[in-house]
Amino acid sequence: MTDRKAGKQGYSGIGWYYVLISALTGCFIAAGFPQFSMTITGLSAVSGISPAVLLTSDTVKSAALVLGMLIAGFTYNRFGATKAVIFSLLASIIPQLLMPHVNSVLMLMTLKFIQGIPSGILTPVFLTIIFKNIPERNAGLSTAVFNSIFYAGAGLGGIIAGIVIASYDWVASFYALGAIQTILGATWLLTVRDTVIPQAAGGAGGSGSAGSSGGAGGGSGSAGSTGGVGSAAVQIAAAVGARVVAVASLANHDYLLSLGASEVFDYHAADWAQQVRAAVPGGVDLLFDGAGGQTRDQALDAVRDGGRAISIVLQGAPLEVGRGITDESFAAHGGRTRLEQLAALVDAGKLRPQAGTVLPLDQAREALARVAARHTRGKIVLQVG
Repeated sequence: MTDRKAGKQGYSGIGWYYVLISALTGCFIAAGFPQFSMTITGLSAVSGISPAVLLTSDTVKSAALVLGMLIAGFTYNRFGATKAVIFSLLASIIPQLLMPHVNSVLMLMTLKFIQGIPSGILTPVFLTIIFKNIPERNAGLSTAVFNSIFYAGAGLGGIIAGIVIASYDWVASFYALGAIQTILGATWLLTVRDTVIPQAAGGAGGSGSAGSSGGAGGGSGSAGSTGGVGSAAVQIAAAVGARVVAVASLANHDYLLSLGASEVFDYHAADWAQQVRAAVPGGVDLLFDGAGGQTRDQALDAVRDGGRAISIVLQGAPLEVGRGITDESFAAHGGRTRLEQLAALVDAGKLRPQAGTVLPLDQAREALARVAARHTRGKIVLQVG
């Protein structure tokens, strides 16, 4: 995706949230280092392993952390963010809960090695998702905020271990930290989305509302809500959990509702942007513009302050952006991960190609004329043979 930033830019609410929940999750994963060091005496007495060997095991964990960083890119590209985070959480929490029961050096070193990998994987994965949800100009600041919270894990781990050990015992400190990691990890998995697909095709980042402007008869054609790209955008946005608000002529309302739109408004109404505002108090989070021209300009009135406007149409004057809205132009950018995610939506029946018209190949000129008229629904397919 190629971004064209304009106007005042700042964090969106979802971007701030991703920074916070990702940093806290990573922070309490990293907290295992100081927490472990405070249990050496008790663990040595129970396991029979010398304190020197127990301390050395953290070197093994650090080496595993480096390995995790080396495989983070492969893990993310091959399996996606959700699976990478699930693996990292399991690799951290399970050894955390088993550590009080260590009874051999081999078991100790194995658990420490497994436990070290998550911190190396999580940092690049978290930052990748964060960067997709904040303005580019604030990438440095978001990294600083993320790192300051993430690496505070050393202090937090010591504090938590100290409190739990003083109140209960050293064994309980392992379980307490494991419980915190589980709660934060589950919260991350339930609320954070890898937004590769929504950004590629106009979804709303998995949160809030998405507006899709332009319908048949509204200067959209194959690039509007009812065209090929717009039809796909509505389906993908709905599939990732967005509330989709679309704009089209009355004849296409049922069509867009069948694709997953929650509400559809008639662009012929002079106050349709205000109608959207009434349905979505404060305005939509994201505008996917497939129409351009006057419809595009009107649609900005339906976007909330600090929201985003993504356009696939290069015609007309540049958007007049204000109110902290981030203006971006869209260009398709493929890749294995994106194609696999799109294929998964197709397999699940959540993304269905829309072929509005099928014409024989010798009517290719007619097909081009219909596209140029910008009044198509879905794709026009040319049949060979």
